Order: sequence, then structure tokens, then C-alpha cells
Amino acid sequence: MYDMTAAIERAANRPCPECGGQRVVAQGAERYQVYLRTGLVSSTKTIPVSCVNCGYTTFYTKNPEKVRKYYLKQEN
Repeated sequence: MYDMTAAIERAANRPCPECGGQRVVAQGAERYQVYLRTGLVSSTKTIPVSCVNCGYTTFYTKNPEKVRKYYLKQEN
């Protein structure tokens, strides 16, 4: 299984793609993203990584396998 915690920390250590500023993991700001499709409901916990200069934010899922399975099922 892929270690998403390490991947999220690596993302926070890279410069912001918008302004080049420092990014941080926004601890405590986790949220659940809900996906609704005809006949299917799914959700996953997401962790934001935000730039301290411009506010650019990227959300990373804690469970990419669940998201991958959900979307691959939609394509069939």
C-alpha cells in the first residue's frame, strides 16, 4: 500500500506551483469529499496542503485506492 502521509509531507515540502512560496499541511482542516453518481455514493478523507503566501491549496486523499476503484468502476 502507498504511504499517503509521506506523499502529503513531500508535497508540502515542494514550493507552491503558483507563487513559489512555502506550503504547509493544514492540520485539523481535514474534510470528507463525497462523490455522488447515479446509483453510487462514496466518500474519502482529504488533507489540504496550502501555500502560506497566496493561499493556493491542493487536496490529497488519504485513500487513493478507494478513489481509483470508484472512478475506474464509472468508466466500465
